[in-house]
Amino acid sequence: MPTPLIHIGFYKAASTWLQKRYFCEQFGYQRVMDSLRLQVNYLDPKEPGYQASASRARLAAQMEPIVQRGLCPVISSEGLCGDLLRGGHNQQHNARRLRDITKGDPRILLVVREQRQLLRSAYKTLVYFGESRNISRLLQPLSASESPRFHPGFLCFDRLVELYQGLFSAPAVLVLPYEMFRDNPRAFLRRIREHVGLEAVADTHFDPLPFKQKLNASDKLGFIEGQRMANRLAGNTRNDFSGRNEHNDFARVIRRIAWHKQHNRSLPVDNWLERRFHARVEALTQGVFADSNRRLQQLTGLDLAPYGYQ
Repeated sequence: MPTPLIHIGFYKAASTWLQKRYFCEQFGYQRVMDSLRLQVNYLDPKEPGYQASASRARLAAQMEPIVQRGLCPVISSEGLCGDLLRGGHNQQHNARRLRDITKGDPRILLVVREQRQLLRSAYKTLVYFGESRNISRLLQPLSASESPRFHPGFLCFDRLVELYQGLFSAPAVLVLPYEMFRDNPRAFLRRIREHVGLEAVADTHFDPLPFKQKLNASDKLGFIEGQRMANRLAGNTRNDFSGRNEHNDFARVIRRIAWHKQHNRSLPVDNWLERRFHARVEALTQGVFADSNRRLQQLTGLDLAPYGYQ
């Protein structure tokens, strides 16, 4: 029987593609629930109403019919690695809650990504959820009192790996680089199959998969910066959907993202903005992630140098 898989992210590291294109019955998997139900039913409940034993029994009952069919039950949500908008403030809570509600020895999957490239993709999400700081201020916050907000330390993956290895054991935690998925997706997916005990398959098994398809393509930076300025003009109380206050309206965020997908187009300033953005990221992150990445290699046995990690 395959071992249950808990895919904890990371953001902007093929999570949506895996959820929508790969974690399905055709390839030997079945998602137990979507991210919203996971959050509401298992992660959010707090004491005194929360009972770990009842949640564990309920989750096991949801997984049992999937396992009996010979499929691998999958819990997949990039939010498990922590809240991107608030700097992963709930990272430890999520990990410990997962340990509380799962039986046996589930397998953990974390997909990491070179931090400077990840920042470009994450910037869009932060802005569309109400962030008004530019990339320089995001990477150099004025003070710790701004917390909980996004900060570059959230992208130090060694902390996340050490947390899950401590709770679930080192062999239970598989860490793969996003760049491996980009360059050799079949080998990437085989590693996941091996990790959960699914039988080996031929290359043709993966032929139906749209490896080149991007489900969350990056928007042009001109449109993103325009939205950021609109966030500043609108003010923090009415326009901040990041969860830091009581004025959230997630439906408005969804409408905003849909509008950008429909209207996003190239602007004359895009190339200049991209050059300036990457120059600032390069200057402000010099050596910032090097120690973390070395520690990540020690914890996982990965060789990150060929993929351009610090």
